[in-house]
Amino acid sequence: MISIVARGHISPGHYALCHVVLIEPDHLVHYYADQKDPWEYMWIEFDGLKAREYLTEAGLSQGAPIYHAVSREGQQELFGHLQYLVEHPELLPSEVVGYTYLFFGALIRSSRSRKELPKNNIQDFYIQSTVDFIENHYMNEISVEDMARNLGLNRSYFSKIFKKVTQKSPQDFLIQYRINKACELLRSTRLPILQIAHLVGYYNQFHFTRAFKKLMDMPPQEWRKQNRSSSSDRSAHSLR
Repeated sequence: MISIVARGHISPGHYALCHVVLIEPDHLVHYYADQKDPWEYMWIEFDGLKAREYLTEAGLSQGAPIYHAVSREGQQELFGHLQYLVEHPELLPSEVVGYTYLFFGALIRSSRSRKELPKNNIQDFYIQSTVDFIENHYMNEISVEDMARNLGLNRSYFSKIFKKVTQKSPQDFLIQYRINKACELLRSTRLPILQIAHLVGYYNQFHFTRAFKKLMDMPPQEWRKQNRSSSSDRSAHSLR
């Protein structure tokens, strides 16, 4: 969902006219009307195959939810498209879709943090976005549903295109990534196996050991013995 302040100010931050905020699904956002100059605001809720791509191109994300315009004209164009949707409830569904595309076009074109996406097909964009998501969240308890939701896709469609491009299911890719990270820690540190399991997203040591052995053909303790780097040994001795 995108919220736009049409009049007044909101707090915290004293955001003013045409302030634009991205509010992602399942994330709690706290703001309130300024006491001296309370707001009027509009919002647009959306999903679909192109939603994540357009937000990324506009430079908006959960970590960077605030839109900044390159010009007053661009800001006013963005405001105008949404205001037209709000003031014309009689629009046909096809007309609503059309004005929504105009809104996103203005959002991308006028955004100060606009990003030029690679000229690849949409599937490549989905795969790269998922890899980025895994790199940032592999240490948490994420699921295939979380990966699909991050793109605004349903699980079955997302899994199908991910496997088509990578030859791996999303779950297998995540497991492989986590085990690779575990190998790095096993080789370069003396951290306990349980702690390493937690650091790569496994909160049950048995599940971690089973996944590790399936991919590496040996349990993590044995792998560590065979692959410990000499630099980690020197570092460990120096700390004694």
